[in-house]
Amino acid sequence: MTKNQILESYLNKINFAYAHGIQAASKTYFGKDAEELTIAQAVVLAAIPKAPTTYKPYIIEEKKDRSFGIAYEKDKKTTAYSSKNKDRTLIVLGKMKELGYINKKQ
Repeated sequence: MTKNQILESYLNKINFAYAHGIQAASKTYFGKDAEELTIAQAVVLAAIPKAPTTYKPYIIEEKKDRSFGIAYEKDKKTTAYSSKNKDRTLIVLGKMKELGYINKKQ
């Protein structure tokens, strides 16, 4: 297998907490295809695999129909975010900037 094939296979199977594979994670956490993610959204997902249940970006809960979805704060309007994902995302962003993959503006 080529490096690209190995990476593609990995990204299609990796655990993102409540989703397996980058496409499923993109749909679960952002409601869009992986190719439509912004840099910020992609980095939020990149932060997850180190420890998926610890670094998931949102609090996910089981709904009445047994599906899973994003939890909301008591006001029922504000998404319940994970502070651990935010901290990890900032580390990933810093490393991407340090290595020249993104610039300060991005």
